[in-house]
Amino acid sequence: MRTKTQISIMHKLKSLALVGVLTAVGAETADAANVIVNGDFTANASLFNEQTGLPSTGYCTNPNVPSGNPAGITGWDLQYVTQGWYYYGLNGEATTLGTPNQWGPSNPGGFTYMFLYPGAANASQVLSLAANTEYQLDFDVAQTATSAAFSWGVSLIDGATTYYNGTAVANNLAFDHVSFTFTTTASALSPTITLFNVGADYTHAIDFANVILQPTPVPEPTTMTLAGLGIVLVSAGRWARRRSA
Repeated sequence: MRTKTQISIMHKLKSLALVGVLTAVGAETADAANVIVNGDFTANASLFNEQTGLPSTGYCTNPNVPSGNPAGITGWDLQYVTQGWYYYGLNGEATTLGTPNQWGPSNPGGFTYMFLYPGAANASQVLSLAANTEYQLDFDVAQTATSAAFSWGVSLIDGATTYYNGTAVANNLAFDHVSFTFTTTASALSPTITLFNVGADYTHAIDFANVILQPTPVPEPTTMTLAGLGIVLVSAGRWARRRSA
């Protein structure tokens, strides 16, 4: 029979093993840092308080454009066409607009989103990625509720290497989620991600939300930890049986 001391030791070992399992699982499921700066478009969204969410800069000659909004969107290099009008802006949950979903789909899903008009307008960032590493790109995309059959575009290009170049017709009812996994090369790791509107009709907008780029989880360390904990428990059980023999 096992003594009280042996039973106590077994209980302690099991408790330590359980703590190790929970710690390992927590480490495996923790999200890696997003490489994209302000991918959720909330960094300066609360400062957008004048309709229709267009920026306030010297680029625009249209008198109906707001004067109190920020000049740009934090983290993003924004291009526009010089025809006396702005071709990007913010709408959605984190803005303080009276009508926060003027350029979004019928159901904006509680997102904060950047809208882009077609033509030369686009938003981009130059990124820094690790070599020979698997990454996952995620984003949500839609179009203005009153629009139909217009397409979005997203590219991730590093010199001669194209990691992603996708386009599809956007949904005007709700945001669609897009996910893509790729592995970087051994060199030239400063790709540019570009979001754009593949249209030519200036009466609609394409909307982007929740742009995330991060390394994919690596499960091997957790698997090895769990295997090691299993060995500890088996060894402890054998030790206790030998002591009680």
